Amino acid sequence: MNVSLFGADAQSLRPFVEQHPELHLVDAPGDVVICFGGDGTLLEAELTWPTVPKVPLRNSRRGIRCISDPPEQV
Repeated sequence: MNVSLFGADAQSLRPFVEQHPELHLVDAPGDVVICFGGDGTLLEAELTWPTVPKVPLRNSRRGIRCISDPPEQV
């Protein structure tokens, strides 16, 4: 599966994604976009790639729409 990272600190998730050989990091939107930030990051990703599924991971205390579990668990 091709995965893209989105958000100001999203590159910090690179080691977690690279641990899984079935996931391939790509620059262009892949099969799924991992959004690392808050609600605004998720909304910006949706505006940029409206048809690509998103995995919202919270990197903010206010991102109530994002998954609050640590990235390694998700």
